[in-house]
Amino acid sequence: MKALLDTNIIIHRENTKATNYSIGQLFHWLDKMHYEKVLHPYTVKELRKLHNDQMQELYDAKLDAYTLLHTVAPQTDEFKRIIAGSEKTENDVIDNQLLCEVYSGRVDILITEDRKMRNKAELLGIAGKVFSINSFITKMTDENPALIEYKALSVKKTYFGKVNVSDRFFDSFRNSYVDFDKWFNVKSNEEAYICYNDKKDILGFLYLKTEYEDENYSDITPVFSPKKRLKVGTFKVESSGFRLGERFIKIIFDNALQRNVDEIYVTLFNDRQELFALKSLLERWGFFEYGQKLTPKGTETVLVKRLNEYDWSKSVKWNYPNIRYDHKKLFLPIFAQYHTRLFPDSKLSNEVELIGNEPQKYALQKVYVSFSFARNMLPGDLVLIYRPGTIQGRKGWESVVTTLCIVDDSKCDFSSEEEYLTYCENRTVFSKDELHSFWVKKNGKLLVIKLILVKEFEKKVPLNFLWNSGIVEYNSGPRSFDEISDESFKKIIDESGTKLFKDTPDTQAKIMLSIKPKYVEEIMAGRKKYEYRKRLAGESVKKIYIYETSPISKVVGEVDVEGVLTIPKDQLWEKTKYRSGISFEEYNEYFSCSDIGNAYILGKVTKYETPKSLESFGVSQPPQSFVYVNQS
Repeated sequence: MKALLDTNIIIHRENTKATNYSIGQLFHWLDKMHYEKVLHPYTVKELRKLHNDQMQELYDAKLDAYTLLHTVAPQTDEFKRIIAGSEKTENDVIDNQLLCEVYSGRVDILITEDRKMRNKAELLGIAGKVFSINSFITKMTDENPALIEYKALSVKKTYFGKVNVSDRFFDSFRNSYVDFDKWFNVKSNEEAYICYNDKKDILGFLYLKTEYEDENYSDITPVFSPKKRLKVGTFKVESSGFRLGERFIKIIFDNALQRNVDEIYVTLFNDRQELFALKSLLERWGFFEYGQKLTPKGTETVLVKRLNEYDWSKSVKWNYPNIRYDHKKLFLPIFAQYHTRLFPDSKLSNEVELIGNEPQKYALQKVYVSFSFARNMLPGDLVLIYRPGTIQGRKGWESVVTTLCIVDDSKCDFSSEEEYLTYCENRTVFSKDELHSFWVKKNGKLLVIKLILVKEFEKKVPLNFLWNSGIVEYNSGPRSFDEISDESFKKIIDESGTKLFKDTPDTQAKIMLSIKPKYVEEIMAGRKKYEYRKRLAGESVKKIYIYETSPISKVVGEVDVEGVLTIPKDQLWEKTKYRSGISFEEYNEYFSCSDIGNAYILGKVTKYETPKSLESFGVSQPPQSFVYVNQS
């Protein structure tokens, strides 16, 4: 097996200033799995351009450890067609040629920290062969758990003064900040979060600071308005394949809740490869580029996460921890042998604490594999995790509701086992062999749900309480995806004594759409759960008023919007076809001139007893595309 290494990987590896743990782990796995480490002639040419005599001497000594490709793969017409228009710089030309080596099959995989290259790999259909450092390590730890060097990780809160600032983990900070050690020692009496493995290696560090309305932000452009904020002061996580980044993201969000802040922000330099992965992680969880901060060492990018706002055009994951509580509330029982492995922080007091080396324990996003025929969950629905008891005669007390999650996504129509395994990632309690067994035995019945952990309950809510409160029928237990009322949900939350994130204010727009009678009928009957559109409204939409075209020519009802999808049209059809309410031919014709498809996810439908006129909504003529409506 040949692994082609991008220039940024080699520079990282042979850097004389700092030892990078993640690079070490990458090369550890390449060696363990007997990959041949390959360099492209274009990469060698790039390395020779570096004006550093010491580095050139080092490359002379080290490059013999790699296999050099002596020829360059020819680019086929199909390859050129797919990436047409992407060669804007010399670097783009080099990047495309490296991708071509994978595309043509001359090497098996490519490892790069360049996100643009990984995006191009998606277009070329080789995404499964192009990895970042972290994604490769994650894949290796998932597929080869017996080869993991350490067996336990732990994240704990401690004082700066108890941490060894001389540890190599902090070398990258010392290289960026001259007085880092001095600053660290000044903080000796303050607290931070730190992750060690069982060899006492530091794998993660997080320092948080609360800032108030009178904080001086004159060095940030645009200048922040006065708000209470949580500053992510120091944050670094090594690539370990264990979703540690998500573990720390959860800590950040929990602190934001506890400290009741309006925003979270972090500043990052753009000249360090290791920060690209961190920036990507933060952006996946809803941080966005706000502006810049000027420092003596240069300019930092300012990333901001806004709280108490909900953007319906974005995913549940992007909005988290901003949550809307006007969604369905569902039960999900998970047997004891799987429960603690998936939700280690929700273990019962009589269970042994074992952090262990299973990646799903650290992940903020979990994957649950079900054989349930229920398909009633949608992104944004709230899920109460129920752990059935195991001791006869004590089930009323030992069976408990432990955790609240939110549905991020779900899928049941997998076209191949590879697609199914990729969707599960290493976020489930099941091994690859077990997942394969499910595919063989249960294919056609498989439902895979991506859940985001909202909160572990302060106090577990026993089955007895559910019986006595009339939430669950006596002498029975919750079944998979049983829906409960808002009132019952509130009773459970109150009984748990758990503080949740505030309900995000409703600031979404309402629009009116013109829809043909046959599609209106499908929506009203609940068979059409997606309304396809070539263009979405510019604002986030929470409600659609349905104008039924001729011969009715009236507003006949309204429907809540539970989210939107904007993805390649082929993927959109595969995801939505069973609740589309239209034929594939109609769908294909509608999006015939588009590569990307949009769809509003439809929720609760209200049909008017008496159709209403356009004028009663302040609208003068039927919408051509859509029209905003001001209705209380």
